[in-house]
Amino acid sequence: MVSPLNKLIITSFGAHLFPGNSEKASLPGKKIMLYLRDQKAFGIEIFREEGDLTGSIHLGRVKNILRNINGAFLDILDYSGHVIPCFYPFPPEGGKKNEEAPLREGDSLLVQVIKDRIKSKAPIVSRSISLRGTYVVLTLNKEGLSFSSKWIGKKSKENLRRVLAEEMRELSEIQEITKPGASTEAKKMSIGITLRTAAQQGSPSAIKKELRYLKKEMERILQLRDYRKAPVLLKRAEAGYLEVLRKISPWQLEEIITDDEEVYKNIASYFETADSFPAALRLYKDSRLPLHKLYRIGTLLSEALGSRVWLKSGGYIVIEVTEALTSIDVNTGKNIKGMDPARTIRETNKEAAEEISRQLRLRNLSGIILIDFIDMKKREDREEILLLMRKRAAEDPVKVQVLDFTRLCLLEMTRQRIKGTLKEQMSEKSV
Repeated sequence: MVSPLNKLIITSFGAHLFPGNSEKASLPGKKIMLYLRDQKAFGIEIFREEGDLTGSIHLGRVKNILRNINGAFLDILDYSGHVIPCFYPFPPEGGKKNEEAPLREGDSLLVQVIKDRIKSKAPIVSRSISLRGTYVVLTLNKEGLSFSSKWIGKKSKENLRRVLAEEMRELSEIQEITKPGASTEAKKMSIGITLRTAAQQGSPSAIKKELRYLKKEMERILQLRDYRKAPVLLKRAEAGYLEVLRKISPWQLEEIITDDEEVYKNIASYFETADSFPAALRLYKDSRLPLHKLYRIGTLLSEALGSRVWLKSGGYIVIEVTEALTSIDVNTGKNIKGMDPARTIRETNKEAAEEISRQLRLRNLSGIILIDFIDMKKREDREEILLLMRKRAAEDPVKVQVLDFTRLCLLEMTRQRIKGTLKEQMSEKSV
C-alpha cells in the first residue's frame, strides 16, 4: 500500500526561486504548496494570495441568454470589485431545476463558481450552492444524507444515520429570509448532506459541530442574497491551501511547514474550528537556510517544466504537451547492461509507469494522454503495466480513466482538468 501524503510545504512563490531568470522576475502575490510523500514530491499547486474564484458565492445578474448554446452569461464581481462575465450552463432537459421560472435578462441569480477562469475562458457557475467542511458538504436544494463514493463499510453508514437522525430532521429544511413586503408564507429550501471520507475518522460530536456551523453560514448567505442588489460577492472562496486541507483526510498528514506568518495563523485558526487535526503545524524560521532552499523548490519546479525525466535505472521519459493531447515516450536510455533485453524492457516500463503517474500529478496534466511504452511482445507484460497504471490512477485525487492499449500499442488514458497545468499556474494571468 502506498504511504499517504505525509507533509505539506507552503511558501511564497516568486523570482527568488529562479535566481538569474528574468522571465520569472514578476510573479508577486502567489503561494506555492508542495506535497511530499517520504521526502519525494507528488504534487505542486500555486495559488493567488487573494484566492481563486472557485467556490466563491455570488448574486449574479443575467446579461445575455443564449438558447443556441443552452446557457447564459451573467455579471458577477471579482475580489477587486470589478464586474466580470461568467457562464451559467442550463441544467439538462428533464432535470428538477428546469421546473423553475424561465430566466430573463436582468434577473438576479444565486450562483457559485465551479470552475475558475482559465486563459481567455470565463468562469463557470452553478445554481447548486455547496458549503464544504472537513467532514460534511451541505448542498442547497438537495435532499437526504449521502456518503462519499470512497466510503468503506455499510455498517459505519448505518451507525452514522442513527447518530445524525436528529440533526437530519433539523437540517433537512432551512427557512428562507424574505424581503419586507414579500409574502408572509416563507418558503422552505431543502439541504442535502454529504459525509466526506474524512468523516469515517471524525467523532460524532465533531461532525455535528461542523453541521451546525455550515447551517448558520448557509442561512447568512441566503439573508445577504435577499437584501443585496446584483451583482455582489456574498462569500469569498477559502484560501487555496485551506481548501486543500479540507480535501485531504486529516490522518494523511503528519506535518505542515510554512515560513509565512499569515499562512501559519490562518491554518492554526482552521485547526481550532476543525476540532480534530492530528498534523503538526510548524512556522519555519531560519534565515541562513530558507525553506525553499531546504526543499529545493526552485530546482524541482525547473525539473517539472522540462520535457525529459530520467529514471534511476538509466532510462528516461519524454513528455510533450500540445493543445490536443499529451504524449509520453518511454526509452531505455542507459539501461542496457546486466539484463536480457526482455527483462530490461519490462523493468524499465514498470519504473516508467510509476514515474509517469507521479509526473501527471506533479505537472497537473489533463485531457487525452497517450503513452508509448517500450514495445512489449507478451500480452501479460502489457496487462501488468495496465494494472499498475490503474492502481496508481485510483490514488490520484483527480478523476483518471486508464482505458487500454491501442492497436498501435499506445496506452490511452484521460485525466480530468480541475486547474491549469503547472506551467499555466506559474504564468501571471492564469492562476
